[in-house]
Parts: sequence; structure tokens; C-alpha cells
Amino acid sequence: MESLRKITKIKLGVMLSSMTLPIIIVVVMAVGRFEFTNQSIFYYWSPLPYIICALIEAYLAYKNYRYVKILKDDEYADYYLIKKNDERNKMIRLHTNALVHKIFVYVLGVVLVFTAFLDPGYFILAGGIALAFLIIHVAVSIYYNKKY
Repeated sequence: MESLRKITKIKLGVMLSSMTLPIIIVVVMAVGRFEFTNQSIFYYWSPLPYIICALIEAYLAYKNYRYVKILKDDEYADYYLIKKNDERNKMIRLHTNALVHKIFVYVLGVVLVFTAFLDPGYFILAGGIALAFLIIHVAVSIYYNKKY
């Protein structure tokens, strides 16, 4: 239980500090009076960056609420520890991550095909993301094959 509280304090500190980044972005955009070109998606729908920042802030606030609740409430900390270490939840998490991984690979392949016809810059960007994803996948696979 004590290690959970120590990790939770660290996570809370990181999350509280990360909440400042979207606020700084919004302030810079508002004060700097950003002008988007007509080729940017924000040119046609300018509230989009603010909505994205608000959603990020809401998610971070929810996570911080949970961390504070773990630190303050012993019953909730016990519930959280049991829920986190439950084998059924671990299996669901692993299956979910595997399915999301497969879907991401297929969607990235479709994006690569479409961006090849649209713009070479986008194709290089999507290809770089695909290459980085592949390198990370191979590195993790080698790590787990040696570990187990």
C-alpha cells in the first residue's frame, strides 16, 4: 500500500505539471493572435485547438482527482489496488491493447496509401510514424523474447 501511495504522489506531481502545457498553448495562441493560413484546418474552424486543449485538461483533471482520492481514502486505495492487480482486468487490458495495435497498423497502412497520392510531405510523415512504430514493436518483441 505504501508503494502505491509513493507512486501515486509521483504521478500526481507529473500530471499537475503536465496540466500547465495546454494552458500555456492556449495563452500563447490567444495573446499571440495566431493567424492560420487557408491551408490549415484551424483556418476554417478556429475553436478546434481550444476544444482539444479543454478536452486534454478535463482528462488530466479526472486523473488528478483519482490520484488525490487514492491518497486521501484508504478504502478507495484498497479497491484501486485490487482492481489494478485483478487477473481478469489484466487480460482485458492485454487483449484491448493487442486489438488496438492491429487496428492501428491497418489504419496506418491505409493512411500511407492515401497520402502517397496526396502529398509527398504527408507520405514521408506517415511513413516515418510507421517506421518508428515498427522499430518500437521490434525492440519490445526482442526484449520480451529474451526475458521469457
